[in-house]
Amino acid sequence: MKKDTLLMISLLLGAGGCLAETPVNSLTAAFEAGDDGLVGNAVAEADGVSYSTTGAWEYSAVGLEPSQQITVSANEFKNICALTVIVENEWSYLSPEKASLTIVSAKGEGIESLQDLNCNLTSNFTEYNNVELDAKTGICRFDFGSGVRLSEVTFTSNIYVGVSEMKMVLDVTPLVPSEPVKVYADDIVPFQKQSNNVNYRYFVSDDTDNIIDDPEELDDKLEPVPDEGITLKGKPDGDYMVYVTGPENFTPAIRHMKVSYVSEPPTSAIAPQSADATTAATYDLLGRRITPSTRGLQIRRTATKSTLILLR
Repeated sequence: MKKDTLLMISLLLGAGGCLAETPVNSLTAAFEAGDDGLVGNAVAEADGVSYSTTGAWEYSAVGLEPSQQITVSANEFKNICALTVIVENEWSYLSPEKASLTIVSAKGEGIESLQDLNCNLTSNFTEYNNVELDAKTGICRFDFGSGVRLSEVTFTSNIYVGVSEMKMVLDVTPLVPSEPVKVYADDIVPFQKQSNNVNYRYFVSDDTDNIIDDPEELDDKLEPVPDEGITLKGKPDGDYMVYVTGPENFTPAIRHMKVSYVSEPPTSAIAPQSADATTAATYDLLGRRITPSTRGLQIRRTATKSTLILLR
C-alpha cells in the first residue's frame, strides 16, 4: 500500500478507531526508518521537531521495551496537536489489540496534568497489513484535545514493539494578539508564525467595523508577509484591521487583529528590554500571562497603559 494511503489511515484512526479532528492549517512532521535511526522529513527538520529514546535501534526500528520511552519535541513552536505511532511486530503470536502505548508525560501551554490532554492516555493498536513492508503493522493515534498544543510528549509501550514511524500533526495557524495593539512609525505589527515551512500572507484593511471571515473575499488581496515583518509605514494615522493566513494551498484559517497606527515615533521609544527591566504584568500576544523573562514580542501592562515590547 502506498505511503499516502498509510498516512490517511493513520490520520483517521484515533483511540478507538474514531475520526480524528485535524486543524485546518496543519502540517505533519514525520520520522521514518533510515539506515541508523528514524529520520525526520523536511517539516521536522525546518521546524526543529525532534525525538529522543531510551530504546535501541534494532532491525530498522526503535526497539521499545515496557521500561523504555520515546519523547517527541517541538520546542520552537510548541504546536503538536496529535501523535500517530506505527510499529512492527510478530502479530502471528500476539494480537495487536493486546499491545498499547501510554502517554506518561506532556508539556504545553495550560498543561498542568495529563488529564488536561482531553484524550485517552492509553491507546491500543489497530492491526494493518503493510504490503510494502511485507509485514503486519500496528497503528495508534493520540489526539490531545481542542486547543491543546504541546511542546513535548513522552510515551511507553506495554510490550516490546519496534517503532518504525512516528507522525506529529502540527497546528501552524498564525497567532495574533487577542486585544487591540498600537504600533508606531515602522514598528512591526505583532503576529507569531507557527512554522518555518509556511509562507504566511496578510492584508491590511481600513474597515475595522466589518470583519472579513470569507476566505474567497480575501484571496486576491493577500500578499506574502515580508521577511522583515508586517509594517504600516506610509499609511495615514488611524485604526486598521490586519488579516493573516496561510499560503494559497491551505484552506485559510483567517486571523485578524485591530491595530492603531501612529506614524510618528513615541516620545519614549519602544525598545528591546532586559529580562529585569519591568515589574508590570506580562502577557503573550494571545493575552495569556507569561513570565517577564519570556523572549519575543509581549504585551506589558501597568495600571495606566499597555506597551508592546520585544524581549531579545
